[in-house]
Amino acid sequence: MALETDKIVVTGGCLCGAVRYRIVGVAKSIGHCHCNLCQKASGAAFVTWATYATNQLTFIQSQPNYFVSSATGKRGFCSSCGTALVFSSSDYPDEVDVTVCSMDCPDNLSPDYHIWTASKRSWIHLNDGLRIYIDAGPDVPSNHFKF
Repeated sequence: MALETDKIVVTGGCLCGAVRYRIVGVAKSIGHCHCNLCQKASGAAFVTWATYATNQLTFIQSQPNYFVSSATGKRGFCSSCGTALVFSSSDYPDEVDVTVCSMDCPDNLSPDYHIWTASKRSWIHLNDGLRIYIDAGPDVPSNHFKF
């Protein structure tokens, strides 16, 4: 029997509960990003993102505030508690990245890769068997980004 992807629903939101979202369907990809911007924006060594089509994501309670973090990217966060929620790029207007750990059941998704490992913290050891890319990975040319 085929998996009915339109029946998969993911919910999540921020720490204080002010912003809530709903996603219908499966993620295009799931990975750990070690870029300097994700590190600085999150205060963590890396951020785990799940990429979806923009039409899969609906904010069902309040909306995030946005901060333009690079020439092409903006990050959505809760204005009350600061939880990082989403990232979008004008280069990929039909996609949105959602922070996996803002989901109600983050263990239901498993990452497949690490990206931007050239800027990973020296004390992070990548021995989990996932694919490792020093840049954005095979689907995006490394000179594509305008930080």
